[in-house]
Amino acid sequence: MRKTSVDIDDLIAHNATQKKPVSTPTLDRIMSSKSCCPPGSWPELAITSDTDATRAGVVETLDGLDVYTVPPPTDSKAGIVFIYDVHGFSGVRVKSVCDAVALAGFHVCMPDVYGSSQGVNDFGGFGSDTGKDFLKQYPFDDLEPKFDKAIAHLKSKGCTSIGAVGFCWGAWAVFKLSATGKIQAGAACHPSIKVGPLLFGEVEKDITAAVKCPQLLCPAGNDPDNVKPGGELIKIVEGLGLECKSVEYPEMSHGWVIRGDATQEAVARDVKGALNEVTTFFQKHLSKSDL
Repeated sequence: MRKTSVDIDDLIAHNATQKKPVSTPTLDRIMSSKSCCPPGSWPELAITSDTDATRAGVVETLDGLDVYTVPPPTDSKAGIVFIYDVHGFSGVRVKSVCDAVALAGFHVCMPDVYGSSQGVNDFGGFGSDTGKDFLKQYPFDDLEPKFDKAIAHLKSKGCTSIGAVGFCWGAWAVFKLSATGKIQAGAACHPSIKVGPLLFGEVEKDITAAVKCPQLLCPAGNDPDNVKPGGELIKIVEGLGLECKSVEYPEMSHGWVIRGDATQEAVARDVKGALNEVTTFFQKHLSKSDL
């Protein structure tokens, strides 16, 4: 029997010196025009790396690609490709969240698609021109072969159904991967589908209309209306005959699942709530799917 709740005690342990969400008129203009993150979003954690000694998974290399892999606590044929946010493979608490997802009964594989544990803060931050140029190096044509390696790894572990979960920038990547037919379900927390138009001249409605599997979105209060319940992108997926569930967390700021201060009671509550939504959604859709 898979666990259906996520224990976040380990997540909280990595948040003692969390920065607060920042919102100033100048920063808001920068983030609105140049960033995948809306004004008032959580920044990168002051503590930027998970503690290796407490991790349930391991970092390994697949044909030149570093991945963080976590086994489930019991036998499972369901796998998750975990797609981080703009802070990358070693930023924030991504490995802790990978562990939490695996605990619910999934093989998890997080590929370092940026390489060398880089993140946008190594290039001036997500509101800078240099940060934007860094992200432009990773169109989906570059990402897809890396996701293919992650999927192959999950299949090698016996997975017969595979989903993908993304955060912020990673939500755009989930939508793109969902259009390939290679996964059976997609999920995203504080989604930034606008990465497509912002970086690659794509159209959000076109990105959305191409998906081929059910989707779950968990937007924050300051995320765009089009990813909230009843929003335009939700209706597009539903119009394809696919489930598209959106669960809004109105008290939260964009980035809370990966970057929010989980020592705050409300943030801890909604980190747990969002991860439970994600794992329950995958338990529903992956348990019935075969590759």
